[in-house]
Amino acid sequence: MRRCTKSASAYVPEARMGLFLRALLCASLFAAPTFSRENATLSAATDNQSVPWMKGTTEQLGKELIARFGEGQRARIERGLRQVAEFWRAEDGDAAAFEDFARSNFADDQATLDSMFDRYQRLLEKLYGHMHEIHREFRQQADLDAGPVLPFDELFAGYEPSAHVADDFFNNKLAFVVLLNFPLTTLQERLAQGPNWSRRQWAEVRLAQMFSKRIPAAANLEMARAASQAESYISQYNIWMFHLIDSNGQRLFPPKLRLLSHWNLRDEIKADYADAQHGQTARYSAGDGAHNHTDDSPGGHQ
Repeated sequence: MRRCTKSASAYVPEARMGLFLRALLCASLFAAPTFSRENATLSAATDNQSVPWMKGTTEQLGKELIARFGEGQRARIERGLRQVAEFWRAEDGDAAAFEDFARSNFADDQATLDSMFDRYQRLLEKLYGHMHEIHREFRQQADLDAGPVLPFDELFAGYEPSAHVADDFFNNKLAFVVLLNFPLTTLQERLAQGPNWSRRQWAEVRLAQMFSKRIPAAANLEMARAASQAESYISQYNIWMFHLIDSNGQRLFPPKLRLLSHWNLRDEIKADYADAQHGQTARYSAGDGAHNHTDDSPGGHQ
């Protein structure tokens, strides 16, 4: 296994933003691979039934913040309050807590917004980089040909160390800070407007997208466990190629060659097509009568 090392160029701002974007992509994939809200519109604050005070509080607070920070911030204030209200639950605090949070954490000038973005960029890169390292190490015995995979190895492989991160960030309000200040977008918006966005705009969108779902840690752990079990099944589904013979009873592949039923088999076939001189497909095209027969001798179906 190759280990990635950070080059000196990684410490310049442009390169570091690239690392941040990759970290956010990994984070979004790890956190919820089977869920999507791409086709959903942002819910209005009035739709939040668990906090009946939300509609009146959001409207009044919006007027207060616009009066305080000016009409130029209206769109950001209304968007931020709507996004926070969408995910706010009764256990996150009452109306007073909601108001205090919004007053304290809305970035009303570009310098504050830049500082917020830079801080999240640096710290989340560290967090998810280390989470990825742990995940890779925990899966090493299952992913590499390093000996038998024991039952406890499968438990390590099925554990997702970052499963609790999003849940924690909603509980401690770090996720709400992002939702208050950066835009949630739909796939349609990204397709239509994305080509004209800067790297910074894309990074902000990806940052907010990390918190476009509020999935409990237990659900993330269960998804990771199910995915690990599926990967384990695939990794053990081997085809023993040595037992494939042609119409003349000749074996087409070298002894003890086994291929995973998906990507190994696919890559072997691609390689054969690419090798016009020695590949098995070269023999087929030469008209030697080769066919895929299964060896019926003992052990032919191992």
